[in-house]
Amino acid sequence: MEDELVRMFYVKGRVILKILIKMGAGKEDAEDILQDTVLKAFTYIDSIPEEQMTAWLYRVAVNSYYTLHTKNKRHMTFAAQQFTECLAGEEKVEQHILRNEHRQEIISILDSLKETHRTLLVMKYGMELTYREISELLFLSEHQVRTYMYRARNQFKARWELNHEYDGER
Repeated sequence: MEDELVRMFYVKGRVILKILIKMGAGKEDAEDILQDTVLKAFTYIDSIPEEQMTAWLYRVAVNSYYTLHTKNKRHMTFAAQQFTECLAGEEKVEQHILRNEHRQEIISILDSLKETHRTLLVMKYGMELTYREISELLFLSEHQVRTYMYRARNQFKARWELNHEYDGER
C-alpha cells in the first residue's frame, strides 16, 4: 500500500511539475509548490477520497502557484534561457524579440481572463490534455469542459483582436 502511494505521488508529481512550469512557474518554484502540495496531501490523506486524489493534488498545486504568482507578479521564467540562446546565435535577434513579445502578450491576455478560462486554455493548449483528462482533473463533465472551453476561446480571441485592432493587424 505504501509503495503504491509513493509511486502514485511520484507519477502525479512529475505531471504536476510539468503543469506548473507550463503555467509559468520557474523550476525551483514549481518544485517548492510540489513539495508543499505533497506534504499537504500526507497531512490530509485520511480526508481525501482516493478517487479524488489526483484532482485534489492538481487543485492545491495550481492554487499555490496562483498565490505565488499574485505575490511576485512573475510572468516569464524562460526569458534568460531564450536570451542566452539568442546570443549564442541560434536565432536572429529580431525573431527572438517578436516571439518574446507575442509570448508576453499571450500571457497578459491569459492573466486578464477568469481563472477558470485561463486554467482550461493552459490545460488544453499548453499541456495538450484531452477534454476527458481535463474533466477528470476538474471534476466536470466533458460537456461542461467543452462549453467552458468554447467561452474561454471566444474571450481570448476577442481580447487578442482588440489588441490587434490598434496595430492594424488582422
